[in-house]
Amino acid sequence: MLLRNGSNNAVVRGQIYNLVKTVQKIDKLTQKSTTHYIPVLKKSKNIKNLRVTIDDGFTKQTRRVKADGKFTFSKFNMGDISVIIDGEKEEEVKNDEINTTSTVRLFEENLTISSEDNDLGNFYVPETIANNESEENEPVERVTPTHNFKTMKVIDVQDKDDRYMYENRTYKGKLVFKNTGETIATALNYSITTNDQYVESITHDIIMGSVDVNQSVEIPFEVTFRMLDKIKHHVELDFIIRDVNGNEWLDNAYLDVYQTPVWVNLKTKSSKLKGYFVTPEHEVIDIDTSDIRVKLPVRPDANYYFVVSSPENIDTETAYSIGIDVNASEFEDFHDTSAFEPNNTEEKAKKIEVGDSIKSFIHKGDIDFFSIKFKENISFTPPPLPFN
Repeated sequence: MLLRNGSNNAVVRGQIYNLVKTVQKIDKLTQKSTTHYIPVLKKSKNIKNLRVTIDDGFTKQTRRVKADGKFTFSKFNMGDISVIIDGEKEEEVKNDEINTTSTVRLFEENLTISSEDNDLGNFYVPETIANNESEENEPVERVTPTHNFKTMKVIDVQDKDDRYMYENRTYKGKLVFKNTGETIATALNYSITTNDQYVESITHDIIMGSVDVNQSVEIPFEVTFRMLDKIKHHVELDFIIRDVNGNEWLDNAYLDVYQTPVWVNLKTKSSKLKGYFVTPEHEVIDIDTSDIRVKLPVRPDANYYFVVSSPENIDTETAYSIGIDVNASEFEDFHDTSAFEPNNTEEKAKKIEVGDSIKSFIHKGDIDFFSIKFKENISFTPPPLPFN
């Protein structure tokens, strides 16, 4: 049985809002006052019982939204999901007529989840909805907030070996804002901020202009991280989008920053090695080479798995070596084709640690599993105050 290259237990969360609240906070390092934006779900005059439906093609769940606008789901497959937000609109009545309600669709979009813990950010819904004539026999009235937005982030990694972000470095990227509404968003401008104490600075290009329906705009940005006093940190970026009429939209994106990398060195004797690394978040890094160095974040709190795939034919059987933060070994004296067997299932994976260099052999019909274990007592040097 192969190690799964994804998870069917992904958590999905987000927040619905109709108002942006502005507060001032003091940066712990600079002692300067900074602006922080908070999404708020204010009680609506005629919309109630907000519901979120998430569908990954295998699992479909619907839940009521909490009073603060937050929602959380679990047990989804990584990949593409559809997100639908519905509510109940109270219809206007006259004289002694009985109050009636109708279902209204406030948001519908396909998004992608790629880890076991996914924050989708914020979803805007209008505070009130005017009475519109819906299509005949249409069970759900589609309400059009003038425009709405969802965000994607794209990180440009300068070092080809870096698949992840690390402390004390600067990274460039792009934030992609898509207009998911049904009318043009007019004369937009953007602010990107964060109050995270581990962010030294964040800047972005000044971009202004209108965005048509289903179209996107890219905002280049640059972020510099300070030294961490932990193995991993989750950074939240806040985005404020404003239009010519003073309307505001708030969304978030998240960046994972790691403290220390480790190199995994792979080498083969006669043929290319095919396989993959599986990270603690079930991200897959494919391998198809005879000599490679892979840079991974140190994770004493979790294991990586390395899986060597079965050769396609006898001619591509080969000896191979793995070095964890040390060079991969040569093969002069190696002749043990049964080394580390049996290890052909996830449960039988052989553990290797930082500093280990091992040699093994992969033959047709075989598959090898290894788990990379980091020592629990790996130490780091905490930065000076005010972090501690």
